[in-house]
Amino acid sequence: MRLRQLLATAVLLTSTLAMAQIPRSKHVVVVTLENHSYEQAVGNPSMPYFNSLIPKGGIADQYYATMHNSLSTLMWLVAGQTVTTNDNTMQVFDVDSIVRHMQKDGRTWKSYQSQLPYVGYMGFNVNEYVKRHNPLSYFTDVQGALSANFVPTVPHFQNDIAKGALPEYSYVTPDLKEDAHDGTLAEADAWLAANIPQLLASPKFKEDGILFIVWDEGSVNPVDSRGTGGRIATLVLGPKVKKGFHSEVQYNHQSLLRSTCLALALTGCPGGGADGVPMIDFFNANKSGMLQVNLTSPALNNVDGMLHLRATGTSGPYVATGMAAYLGGELVAKSSTPSLSADLNVAPGTYSLTVRGWDASGATSDVVRTITVAGPKLAVNLLFPTTTNVSGALHILAAGQSGEYATTGMAAYISNKLVMKTTTPSLETYVNEAPGGYNVTVKVWDTKGNSASTQYAVTIH
Repeated sequence: MRLRQLLATAVLLTSTLAMAQIPRSKHVVVVTLENHSYEQAVGNPSMPYFNSLIPKGGIADQYYATMHNSLSTLMWLVAGQTVTTNDNTMQVFDVDSIVRHMQKDGRTWKSYQSQLPYVGYMGFNVNEYVKRHNPLSYFTDVQGALSANFVPTVPHFQNDIAKGALPEYSYVTPDLKEDAHDGTLAEADAWLAANIPQLLASPKFKEDGILFIVWDEGSVNPVDSRGTGGRIATLVLGPKVKKGFHSEVQYNHQSLLRSTCLALALTGCPGGGADGVPMIDFFNANKSGMLQVNLTSPALNNVDGMLHLRATGTSGPYVATGMAAYLGGELVAKSSTPSLSADLNVAPGTYSLTVRGWDASGATSDVVRTITVAGPKLAVNLLFPTTTNVSGALHILAAGQSGEYATTGMAAYISNKLVMKTTTPSLETYVNEAPGGYNVTVKVWDTKGNSASTQYAVTIH
């Protein structure tokens, strides 16, 4: 299990309770842009329209693309897995995808592609259209008659909006210049400004629509230390989205896929989408729900060594039926009961911890906390003496607990007098002293010269 490592910047330590869920939508729209990191888009004067959308909806401030490489990372948005690492492949793949679930559930969908030569075109790159930015076209499920669901953005996207005929799921890709891959951020912003206002203003979208604007990956320079595809600025807009909301929960493409599946109320979700962290904090609370998650451990936002997860779900109108925990956006524990218990060895770092409960109606409740995990501390475990009163020889037995570095020695003192020293992380000796009161001190040190000690008062009779 791979856990995301130390966050690049310090994160405010907070604990929040979410009592919301992904609302049902009959108009989910996903728009993909290309190859720019969060810092390049947010606040950029070249993208005035993009930035004007942030106060109108929400932005995921800790959203990380799952990986680099256009086709591979886009596949996580629709299939929940890499599928292929070959951007130039013409192979089709018999793998699970959101289309397979849409077809199974009898739902409507379209892929709107700028510069697509004609309806149903499934060929390779033409002018500013590139097949690798159209991930839905690579599945065996869409060959043949279903290829008619692939349409040129112009004029179909705006026509369908105007007629109130948008499908339940729309995957929208600008061309190479319009998505900022070969063009500028200003050109990408111009495309958004020309296409998104009509969508947001349309009566059908204003009923229950959800729009995700997501970048496939961030810039490769600087390299993201988490081993992901970089931090990207993902926007969420719709009538039930909190206005001006900034989410600090760590999300990825699996999260967006999972959110899409939940919004469409599909009976399943492909690949990593099945366990992705839904983006529920973007949506207004369900005030009628009473499901609640109680996170009892960790009690603090700072944890030394082992992470002990303990949580319970309190039922509302429906029976609580399961729980899950995500660390850094990855599933680390799951239960089919309204309680969760797990002990995790976690690498030192700062993580977003989300613990979720759900009930029989599908309602969910989250506790979200940012925690910092420190490595185990250098320490002395004193096993003897066990009492403050000793008869005869004083038995001293202790073991050194390693911290970041290995322990290399120990020493024992009685009232500041050295009685034993070792070059090993353990110590045992018997000491004969005259009756009286003494302080026993045991010290341990590591390869870097760090030390720790413990002290114990005894009376020898």
